[in-house]
Amino acid sequence: MGSYTRTLFIGVDAGDKELILHWARAGELPTFRRLFDEAAWATTVNPPALFVGSIWPSFYTSLSPTKHGRYCFNQLRSGTYETPKFLPSQTKGSAFWSVLGQAGKKVAVIDIPKSTLDPSLNGMQVVDWVTHDPDEGFRTQPPSLTREIENKYGLDPIGICDGKRQSAADFKTFRDKLLQRVRMKEELSSSVLGQGGWDAFLTTFTESHCVGHQCWHLWDKTHPRYDAALAAEVGNPILEVYRAIDAAIGRLWEKVGPETPLIVLASHGMGPHYEATFFFNEILKKLDRRSPAAASGSLSLKEIARRLWHVIPRSIRQHLFKDLKQQLNKEADGRRYYQVPNNDVHAGVRINKIGREPKGCVSSDEFETVRDELITDLMGLKNAESGEPLVLGVHRIEDLYPGLDTSALPDLVLEWNRSKPIRAAASPKIGRIEGDYEGCRTGDHKSSGLFFAAGPPFTKGRLPQAVSVMDFGPTIASLLGVDLGRVDGRSFIDRVHAR
Repeated sequence: MGSYTRTLFIGVDAGDKELILHWARAGELPTFRRLFDEAAWATTVNPPALFVGSIWPSFYTSLSPTKHGRYCFNQLRSGTYETPKFLPSQTKGSAFWSVLGQAGKKVAVIDIPKSTLDPSLNGMQVVDWVTHDPDEGFRTQPPSLTREIENKYGLDPIGICDGKRQSAADFKTFRDKLLQRVRMKEELSSSVLGQGGWDAFLTTFTESHCVGHQCWHLWDKTHPRYDAALAAEVGNPILEVYRAIDAAIGRLWEKVGPETPLIVLASHGMGPHYEATFFFNEILKKLDRRSPAAASGSLSLKEIARRLWHVIPRSIRQHLFKDLKQQLNKEADGRRYYQVPNNDVHAGVRINKIGREPKGCVSSDEFETVRDELITDLMGLKNAESGEPLVLGVHRIEDLYPGLDTSALPDLVLEWNRSKPIRAAASPKIGRIEGDYEGCRTGDHKSSGLFFAAGPPFTKGRLPQAVSVMDFGPTIASLLGVDLGRVDGRSFIDRVHAR
């Protein structure tokens, strides 16, 4: 094995493909401009409806979320109404870099989101050092690397990105800390990459994710929270962060040279945070007229907790909500269906089925009738302010994942129409329900991503078809002559050459 790196992967977590294309064409992102000119590239397909929480686990296991088991930060526990936090260590399946290590390949893995530490990895690994929403704490393989990184580069200056920021000083400080994180990640990556001898080197910048959530309203003039004076004083933090990541990718690319295949993945996009998930529970209660809960006009305990979730700090919210489990579980009493965690783009619904749920009230014979009725009712909802449909589509989960075990997933997932802000919902059945999203996020996710593959054996140009996020592990493994075995993804190398 030579001293150079054989494959280089760089992730841009929630890097929006439209912004990347626009700013690359405008000359703001020269590295991405070069990738469009010199690399094979295409859009990516992420797991339908479950993509927000399952993208990175699907990337590193090369499995569908029905198999690796992770689709949300909180997930329904089968046989209960409980929705505990789902940790990366609970994800099923093997990370492809672990399989590479077992095959004798030397790998370096730095901050792949929602991954867990492999203490036996052949090489080095960093988990939750500077990432968006870290889960299980900063750890490394080998363990001695933790102190070394802390002493040389420091610890995450931000931690959890969610927080109420109002003044120009607040946003400037946040921007500066994100730029600091980009520098920290580049410096560590460059140092490790410079050691050479890596069969596979993987690193990810997550600041694009953080800035998209928190600063979308500073550049989107159509956003309800856009403030021209604030935007003029702060500037455009999203562009500044993208520029920093673009420059870092360029320097890392130059470090390995033209003989090393480079894969860059912008995992999924960002857009304005328009959704009705925050008052969806109220909508369901109104639609379920047979439910005693629907008669109450007051906010449920669960809805109060949901509205507070993004407002208060994580350390406080964990303490505040830990004793609410029994009260929250009572909300399903007598209800035919209820909201379950999924994501703000696609809300999730569970049918309260007899024999499956602890206090089920819908029989197996009634299940499809109830579900069909609910689909019709949801598709009949309107955005009361714009008059447009509130919901773009409602899907039975087994239609999205045919032939797979979906028993632990929502029975229905619906996609909000996010073309306009959502502050009120209306239909003949629910009347009019109003609410204001009080969280701090002004940007939220879009489903598809963008990738580039440069260097041998890739041929430049746009691929005619999108590539699944599950295909990256098999592709990297194929470049190294390793078979990942029974996974859902497949290498896209042949699709590049078949154009």
